[in-house]
Amino acid sequence: QQQQVQQMQQQEKMGYENIRRILDVTRYYARFGNVYPLVRMVDIKTNLAYRFITVKGHVTKAKPKRLRVVTADFQCGKCGEQFPHRFNDGRYVPPDRCPSPKCRSRNFTICRSTARYVDVQQIRLQETQDETTVDAGRAPRQIDVEVTDELVDSCHAGDVIHVAGIVRAVNSAVAAGRGGKRAQETSTYKLYLTANSIVNTTSDHARNVDDGVGESTSSSSGGQNGGATSMTYTSEQLARIVQLAHADHMYGPMSARMAFPFDLLVR
Repeated sequence: QQQQVQQMQQQEKMGYENIRRILDVTRYYARFGNVYPLVRMVDIKTNLAYRFITVKGHVTKAKPKRLRVVTADFQCGKCGEQFPHRFNDGRYVPPDRCPSPKCRSRNFTICRSTARYVDVQQIRLQETQDETTVDAGRAPRQIDVEVTDELVDSCHAGDVIHVAGIVRAVNSAVAAGRGGKRAQETSTYKLYLTANSIVNTTSDHARNVDDGVGESTSSSSGGQNGGATSMTYTSEQLARIVQLAHADHMYGPMSARMAFPFDLLVR
C-alpha cells in the first residue's frame, strides 16, 4: 500500500511538472495597432522610459534574425531534480539555487534538448523627412527597434512603418557587446524600442506594383475629364518592348529591324 501511495505521488508530481511546462511554453501575445498620437523621435527621452508609445520612421537597416533562448530545463548536480527556468530580457542568467526544499545546491546543468527559442531581429529606425525639415542642417535622429516572433521580417530597409512598443533602457557597454563587471559599472544607458506591433505603410503599395508587373501594365494619357485613353500591355508585349529598348537598331539587316513591335511604341 505504501508503494502504491508513492507511485501515485510520483505520477501526481509528473503531472504537475507537465502542466507547468506546458503553461511555461504556451504564450499569447496582444498586439495593439493604430495607437495615437505619434511621438516624434526628438521627444523620445528619459521621461518616456518604460512607456508605451508609437513612432513613425524610415527603416535604414534590418539585421538578420537570430535565436534567443526563452526557457530551458536545468538539472541539479546534487539531488538530480529537473526544473524549468526562464531567462528575462534575453539575458542568460542560470538559477541561483535548487528549488527543492531539502537541497540548496548551486551546481546545475542545462538540458539543451528542452530549450525553447524565439526569433529576434533588430532594425534601425530613422525619422522621416517631414520631421527633419523642421530642424534643417542636422543629422536625422535614429533609434534601434527590437522585434520578435511573427514581427520578424515584416519590414525591410526603405519601408516607412509605424511601430508601437515600449521604450526601454540598456547599458551602453552591454549593448556594444562588452561584458563583465567593468561593463556593468558603466552609468551610461541608451534608449531602444521593443516592438509590440508594426504597420508597414509601404507594403500595400509595393505589393500592388509587384502583382501588376507579371500580368499587365496600363498606361493612360490626358486627364480624367479630358477624354483619357488607356492601354493594357501583356507580359509578352512588355518583354518585346524591353528587348526593343536594349537592341542596337543602327546595325543589322532590315528584316531583323522590322520584326520589332514599333507600333507599340507609337501607341
